[in-house]
Amino acid sequence: KFAIRDARANGAETYSLERLNRAEALVEQARETSGAEAERLAERALVHAQLAAAVAEREGARKQLAEVQKMESEAGALRERTTQAVEERLQ
Repeated sequence: KFAIRDARANGAETYSLERLNRAEALVEQARETSGAEAERLAERALVHAQLAAAVAEREGARKQLAEVQKMESEAGALRERTTQAVEERLQ
């Protein structure tokens, strides 16, 4: 259950909803059974929740990288315009 909470905190509802839902379904199945079967289902739920969290982290990092690249591009364009403006004034 904690792994599902952590996955949600990492954005799994946005980036890995299917895996998150599968983890939750497995937790419910584990609650409805007992013994070795419950343990096996709980372990599968943990794996799905961890995978959902990892996918969410990866996608979040990709989004941040894209934002950084956009800002770098905008900064480069601003630097060029500033350089041109300074050169024009010096002429």
